Amino acid sequence: MQLPLSLQQALENMARKVPLNSLRDAYQQLSEAYHRGENSLASFHQPNHILAYLLARMPATYAAVYQALESIKRRLPDWTCKRLIDLGAGPGTASWAAAEVFDELESIVLFEQSQQMLTAGKTLASDAEKDVLRKSEWFLQNLQSPLSLPQADLAIFSYVCAEIDCLDLIIRLWKQKMMVLIVEPGTPKGFANILSIRNQLLELGAHIAAPCPHHLACPTASWCHFPARVERTKVHKLLKEGSLGYEDEKYSYVALSPFPCPSLEGRIVEKPQKLSGHVKLSVCTNRGTLEQKVVTKKQKEVYREARDAEWGSELKCF
Repeated sequence: MQLPLSLQQALENMARKVPLNSLRDAYQQLSEAYHRGENSLASFHQPNHILAYLLARMPATYAAVYQALESIKRRLPDWTCKRLIDLGAGPGTASWAAAEVFDELESIVLFEQSQQMLTAGKTLASDAEKDVLRKSEWFLQNLQSPLSLPQADLAIFSYVCAEIDCLDLIIRLWKQKMMVLIVEPGTPKGFANILSIRNQLLELGAHIAAPCPHHLACPTASWCHFPARVERTKVHKLLKEGSLGYEDEKYSYVALSPFPCPSLEGRIVEKPQKLSGHVKLSVCTNRGTLEQKVVTKKQKEVYREARDAEWGSELKCF
């Protein structure tokens, strides 16, 4: 997956104004802070750090949010998203993904607590091809302070809840009849945050639009996460000192709906093993169980679906 062309070009234009070695050093400092368990951007405010973060992380977070939104759209093909709130928006990555997934999107309101990140996001949006991104409204706001929120169809928390306790705000938005999407890194800690929010919202009566095919206790013994393959640009590879033309972003997510969602047979929660004449699948089912299944050619329609399925795919005729 790639970023929208206008976004990619805007990032490349920014990168041309800064020596590559300076960007690489800035990214290395951010990476080291992250691996020390720090909120890396909270420690660095220089323009080079912001730009290095945008170049290195926007493609991955965009791909993760895009895939999560696509899962909602497949589950709810008749649901429309005309109004979006992007909370802890960073440079607006989630809004760019939503604008690609939902052609009907008419308005975007973004809340971000970093002035530097907000400025970068507004600059990128000014070059967007889509009118809804160029006209988006930005507010400098800490999510833990009192918020005046407009009504919307969808609220997104993208890579935010590990840094800020957003539970009360999530509950408030869901009670206002909004779909709420939370995306976190696909790590044990990231999934633990997702699972905690999922469980508490289910107790209040929320419905799950994705990824879970049930409303029961999560059956996984480890952590539930999915991959998003990202194509690396030349600058992306140089920053990360990588040789491959792609990387896989692992993410966890949950989409909480204020209304019931259509039934789903199951979802593949590990990489399928596609062998000669059969496919091995690890499936989270609508019965709340995690099952290992072997699908053979004799099963015809089910086999065709299994053969084309990927990690994270929904199963319809399973």
